[in-house]
Amino acid sequence: MTLTEARKEIDALDEQIIPLLEKRMRAAALCGAEKKKTGMPLRDEKREAEILHRAEQMTEPPFCAAIRHVYSALFDACVELEKDADL
Repeated sequence: MTLTEARKEIDALDEQIIPLLEKRMRAAALCGAEKKKTGMPLRDEKREAEILHRAEQMTEPPFCAAIRHVYSALFDACVELEKDADL
């Protein structure tokens, strides 16, 4: 595969990933609104660990560390959205 072909594949994958990330973040914002109503903390480390474990189970070994970093950044972004859960 050439560099140009690989980049086209990345672009096509991004077109699929970005709408899914947006849906996930909207769901996180809804969770944040519910957490605020009930006085729960926005960050749930147990839940994050469960998600990371599940993600790692679905990931091939050479990519586990990268997936962990991606999900850690996603958790941080979602907590920020949850703080402003007016979406």
